[in-house]
Amino acid sequence: QYAIFDSFSGETHLLPLLTTYLLQALAHRQRSTRQLAESLREIVVALNDEQLIQVINLQLKQLQAMGLVENRSP
Repeated sequence: QYAIFDSFSGETHLLPLLTTYLLQALAHRQRSTRQLAESLREIVVALNDEQLIQVINLQLKQLQAMGLVENRSP
């Protein structure tokens, strides 16, 4: 797990490795779920594409609930 400090809320979050990779990928630029899956494909080999997208969507919802990311899709 990784600890992430949110300077806006003052909270520290413990995040699993995959979630940390998602945050790192999103820190560089806005990406769709499919683009995130493509960038994480080499790291997550145990899941097929649809399973990986489901996991990413779940993680993104959790990150949104924590206030660490926001949904910018139309």
